[in-house]
Amino acid sequence: MEHRQKRLIKASVSESVAKLLGEAQKQYLKGNKERSQSYVRMALQHIKKHKVRVPEEYRNAFCRKCCVVWVPGDSAKVFFDRKHNCLRIECRKCGFGKRL
Repeated sequence: MEHRQKRLIKASVSESVAKLLGEAQKQYLKGNKERSQSYVRMALQHIKKHKVRVPEEYRNAFCRKCCVVWVPGDSAKVFFDRKHNCLRIECRKCGFGKRL
């Protein structure tokens, strides 16, 4: 496969991943948490299959362990970690944490 074709495929896949993650956030806010999780899982499958990076605006938008969209106060706990001098996000469902 040519380099140009690979670039086109990766560009279209990254667009579809961004759409899926955006739709996952909308569905979570509507109350469809299971549908939101399935959208995140589909997006992660596309990312793994085509070796595409997660779009910048969605990099810290969901839990990579349990596929839940992070909403501060509802599904995620956001706090400042004084020990490491950074911001932390912690999933309330599975306990997965991420330092920013």
